[in-house]
Amino acid sequence: RKGIRVPMAVLRGWLAVAGAIVCFGSFGVPIKWVPKVHPLVFQSYKTLWVFITCWVSLLFTNGQVNFTAWGIVSGLSWVPAGIAAVISVNNCGLGLGQAVWSSFIVLVSFIWGRIFAEPLASLPLAFAGASTLILGLIGMTSSSQPSATTSLTPQDATPATVPVPLESRESSVNIRESRGRGRRGGYR
Repeated sequence: RKGIRVPMAVLRGWLAVAGAIVCFGSFGVPIKWVPKVHPLVFQSYKTLWVFITCWVSLLFTNGQVNFTAWGIVSGLSWVPAGIAAVISVNNCGLGLGQAVWSSFIVLVSFIWGRIFAEPLASLPLAFAGASTLILGLIGMTSSSQPSATTSLTPQDATPATVPVPLESRESSVNIRESRGRGRRGGYR
């Protein structure tokens, strides 16, 4: 009996999938660690690091860079998606927000795959999988509700961990700091 030989390109592809799972599944964690940073500012941080780390991909392309206008189109959709992700994590929570948008990403990608006529082994099975995903989304979102407050107990509450409503931060800090400069409130 011979062992299964996997072409190197397929192996690299699956390793890339594993990296994407870990990175896409974890990129929202820092959003929860930092105070409420404006979504455009946070997206700017992400974009800067994407630019810096994208050069690592040259290690896997033998130094070849091919420009395509579709990269610009992709970037134009990626930036608003990243901003929406920051807003989602800040308001719905990391688990619920990322689970919902990731599931819908699968559905949207499936639709794009059908538009571009990518081959499927079984169209009915693909639609059954998409339907199962939709039912799972409905179940997950109906059983999960983002909490309005944190679950701190009184003994956990220190000045650094007590949640301060955004409105009170705006009124007491931002307005005081911006007096005379003509701007009000917002994220800090």
